[in-house]
Amino acid sequence: MNVPSDGTLHARYPGPRSFRDEESERRLFFGRDQAIESLTHRIRAARLVALFGKSGLGKTSLLQAGVYSKLRDEYDYLPIPVRFSQPGINPVETIIEAALAADGKKGIEVLSGARDSLWEFFRTTDFWRGDTLFTPVLVLDQFEEIFTLQSTEFRRELAAGLHDLTSRRLSADLKLRIVLSLREEYLGALEELVAEVPDILETRFRLAPLDVDDTRKAIEDPAAFESQGIYRSQPFRYDENTLKGMLDRLTNRKGEFEPFQLQVLCQYVEEQVIKHEQSGATGIEVNRELLPPEAMTRVLANFYRDSLAAIPKRRQRLRARKLCEQGLLSLDDKRVSLEASGLIRSYRLQAQSLKTLVDKRLLRKDTRPGLEGFYYELSHDSLIEPLRLARMNRRKYIRTFLVTFVFLQLLALGVTVESLIWLEKYSLTVEALTTRWKYRLGIPPLLPKLVRIPAGSFMMGSGDGAPDEQPVRKVHIDKPFYLSKTEVTFDQYYTFVAMTGHYKPQDHKQDRGEAPITGVDWQDANDYALWLDAITGSSCRLPSEAEWEYAARAGTMAQFALPAPEGSNDLSGYANCKGCGSSEHVAAEFKDQIGTQKLPVASFPANAWGLRDMHGNVWEWVQDCWHDSYEGAPGDGSAWLEENDEGCGIRILRGGSWFFSQDYARSTNRFRSLSILSNNITGFRVLCSSPISDTDH
Repeated sequence: MNVPSDGTLHARYPGPRSFRDEESERRLFFGRDQAIESLTHRIRAARLVALFGKSGLGKTSLLQAGVYSKLRDEYDYLPIPVRFSQPGINPVETIIEAALAADGKKGIEVLSGARDSLWEFFRTTDFWRGDTLFTPVLVLDQFEEIFTLQSTEFRRELAAGLHDLTSRRLSADLKLRIVLSLREEYLGALEELVAEVPDILETRFRLAPLDVDDTRKAIEDPAAFESQGIYRSQPFRYDENTLKGMLDRLTNRKGEFEPFQLQVLCQYVEEQVIKHEQSGATGIEVNRELLPPEAMTRVLANFYRDSLAAIPKRRQRLRARKLCEQGLLSLDDKRVSLEASGLIRSYRLQAQSLKTLVDKRLLRKDTRPGLEGFYYELSHDSLIEPLRLARMNRRKYIRTFLVTFVFLQLLALGVTVESLIWLEKYSLTVEALTTRWKYRLGIPPLLPKLVRIPAGSFMMGSGDGAPDEQPVRKVHIDKPFYLSKTEVTFDQYYTFVAMTGHYKPQDHKQDRGEAPITGVDWQDANDYALWLDAITGSSCRLPSEAEWEYAARAGTMAQFALPAPEGSNDLSGYANCKGCGSSEHVAAEFKDQIGTQKLPVASFPANAWGLRDMHGNVWEWVQDCWHDSYEGAPGDGSAWLEENDEGCGIRILRGGSWFFSQDYARSTNRFRSLSILSNNITGFRVLCSSPISDTDH
């Protein structure tokens, strides 16, 4: 291997970016031999293969640095990478242009034919290298982008093209292979294309995390590879104790090894090796002196700092830092996911600043299946520790600055010893106040109490109700779930605000700690649910409309599940609503406030399943978009998110409120609202797939 003609020397580790389809990088791609062999075999054996795996495991690197060259050099297959990353493009033209772009690359000559359709193009186009005819392999990388960035019409047109390329009748004389590479959570979304592409899920390949032996190879083998003058460093090796320390540091909380963190750390190691070589050292061994244990955390801290430094405007850098340390990292050190519009509103970050952080791989931008909009989160768990330390050090710095400032002011007034005594007392007072403040804000977190809702079936809707409550249909809930016992309270929501820096809703005079949170729009409620999911791992979200009604009915057929367990068609005395009258069940101090304002949660009896306030008090957001009837609604209890002409800007409220009559509090009643509206009569509750505390039942 000769020195590159342009004199460029290559790094042994690419860092956070993917390995490229270049000889200098393919030679250093270690640890995936079995995956390369298995995936190559499946591509040769099947016309269409779906490659999937968790984000960050290196699917693109596997293809570009492993599979592509094996297909080309050993089997005369030509990989043609395609991305659908730009909204509004034409899928057919994008694929054809990508195929034509192969002309001249890797010695390939493209003799193109008709462009009327994908089938006609690949039927009449040849790919030659010398006297060898190559079989094209369309590699649709990051295929989840057709769901996150593209329209329904785009997917329909793409599916039609793929149908022609994979149909047994039409493709019998086509020498062509197709690879779809996508994130694991979007594998189920391929069901949308099954009607046009029946084989789309037939041949699959799951990329697993690196095991310890493969991780060792990915660290050691690139370092030991004989450079022959094209790499920035000479070959080096790792001390066994240092290597074991790296492996311990690279293991995430699930016992898996993340290529992202591995590459960032190894890139730093090579930089240290280069510095030692410049001072005259040779035959370098990476040991505790060159890579002390504390340096491993510092490496990622530097990565965080350098990513922020890439934002040119100082004020935007400060806002980005606040987002990362307060918004995307909770005070109990868990990653938090925030929706784009709410994030921009709360932190006033410009789109270009967010793009910079995504390009630097500090943040990940994606969607949530079944939910609208884009979401941002820290790209990897490995960033939690350096961000936590940065946040802690910044707070120490601010406190030291304030204390020093007060001390100097006292000295300027001629107070010396007295000032020191006062300052010590002041510091103790601040510490005490801080502790109380944390306690009042629920740190450790003050979380909702959940009630287990059993699986079962029910008839959803009302034949006697409004047209939007019809037709009545059977809905089956096949798994039990956990629903918050009451509406989320102000104290619980303010814990979320304190831990994330999220926008704080306006207070009203009756907003006590146990009052249901109001002043939140649909996105605020959804952000809270995502935060709860992030810190508990219990798959928390807003309930679907069907799940809400199923829980509100609690096994009854009456319009109201109170009094429990049989229910009634008259809610008087059992809820906070207009015309519900006084009640012997509510505390004396609230008797005169029924129907005039919201009351603390759990002021009235529970239904047969232990849920409070399902009728009255405040409206509750659910996941679903608004539809004028149940025609075409799912029967499995899932949220109905198919957009109507007005889109999902209109969501559904359930349960009625103190400001409305009991007719609106019926279990089957549906109310529509713009998702951006917030007021003093609307709150929410959350659903989780598993308990979040020992007291949930």
